[in-house]
Amino acid sequence: MLPTCFLRFSLKNFIGQSENSYTGATAINVREDPGVVSQGNNFMRKLASTAPSQPLMFQEGILDVGQQGMRHGFVQCRRDLNVSACDKCLNNLLDKYIPQFGDNRAWEFSSFSCSIWYDDVHGTFSDRNLTNETSSTGNTGETKPSLAVGTGRFKFRYTSLLLVMLLAL
Repeated sequence: MLPTCFLRFSLKNFIGQSENSYTGATAINVREDPGVVSQGNNFMRKLASTAPSQPLMFQEGILDVGQQGMRHGFVQCRRDLNVSACDKCLNNLLDKYIPQFGDNRAWEFSSFSCSIWYDDVHGTFSDRNLTNETSSTGNTGETKPSLAVGTGRFKFRYTSLLLVMLLAL
């Protein structure tokens, strides 16, 4: 369902461990109707609060915002995480990126451990004006489709596929 995929390799065992040092956000450059912003953000926080206790650690839903249409939400954690780690991951992404991107009509927040997606179109981001931001241990900035040396992170704007490889020694 999510247009982002993380591929991770490490010589150290990371199964069951939450990883929040690598995160990313993608949003369309279309502002949400001001009357819908708080409804959408609350809707996504509600989905994020219920996903950790679900058997497959995901939750999806549809928010009817009247004349402005429908908003689709999807949140998901890696299934090897426990409830607490999943909850923490989702809330960290929301707390970090909602202030920056929560007033956009569509966005996706991702980390190694969890992903959150909000859009007015069901499915994946279509060919839209995207704003990308990635963060590696606190460093943020706008990115273009490229390889970030040192992190092994690829960001493909047009396919919204984020391929991440972490090589730990």
